[in-house]
Amino acid sequence: MLIARQLILAALGTLVCFGTNTAQTANEMRQKYGSPDDKGHYLVRPEIGMSVSLAKDGQACKVLIKSLPHMGREESFSEGLGSDMVSQIIDEIVPISVRGRRGRAISFGRVTVTDYENVEIRRTMVSKWDSSKGEREAEIVWKKRVCE
Repeated sequence: MLIARQLILAALGTLVCFGTNTAQTANEMRQKYGSPDDKGHYLVRPEIGMSVSLAKDGQACKVLIKSLPHMGREESFSEGLGSDMVSQIIDEIVPISVRGRRGRAISFGRVTVTDYENVEIRRTMVSKWDSSKGEREAEIVWKKRVCE
């Protein structure tokens, strides 16, 4: 009985910790990253921006992470974001515990799509032949939230 109570308390503690560490509403994003710029982009790291689309309930439904000078543009560039840095940002926005059960990961060309129970994460490399050039962008889409 004591062990069961300790497990429940540990699980609740984990939920509280993850609940306070994830930024998924506009207000939480603002608290974590500051106010967005005049185009609505948050500065998540020096020179790395994030745009957020919201569902009716104010929760993030889609997040795009991209080099700030390239936000809103589709031109090509020779060097991207470091994959480790992109992974850190993704983990801040949607930790593994929030993503749900992992499904398949599919790669085609420069894009890798990893499916989870609650989200889909798309990561686009700068070059499909040379991963050392980094990532062009990453996108997180929540499956159970509809963007306005």
